[in-house]
Amino acid sequence: MFFFFEDDPASRLAALFYPSRILGWVHTYSWGWGDVDYAVVVESSDGMYVHHATLGQQDRQECIARNDFTPSSLDYYNRKGWVWSSEEDKLRVYEAARRNHADDLRKIHFDSNHRAAMRKGNRHGKRQA
Repeated sequence: MFFFFEDDPASRLAALFYPSRILGWVHTYSWGWGDVDYAVVVESSDGMYVHHATLGQQDRQECIARNDFTPSSLDYYNRKGWVWSSEEDKLRVYEAARRNHADDLRKIHFDSNHRAAMRKGNRHGKRQA
């Protein structure tokens, strides 16, 4: 059983995502009926993910967990004020986001080269002499 202070989102989010570890969270939206949405960075045994959660009468987490977050997706909420468990965790999350961004750029570069090769009639994307 979990005990938490009703107005303390950190302990409620920690209970919601147990046994995973909360690295950071940010308030994203308040609904008129009292529910509050949060973006939450969670570290589990298989990596870091960005989840969305709603705290209110019935605390719940969304089904979508993204591990392909980038610095821009984290920066989007910066003006709302991320709360990080530690400065070290913040740096680790941003480092993972930078790696994800670099992976995205490599995929985009590969896709554009592959499409160009397909337009030239080279079905396998290999260079022609």
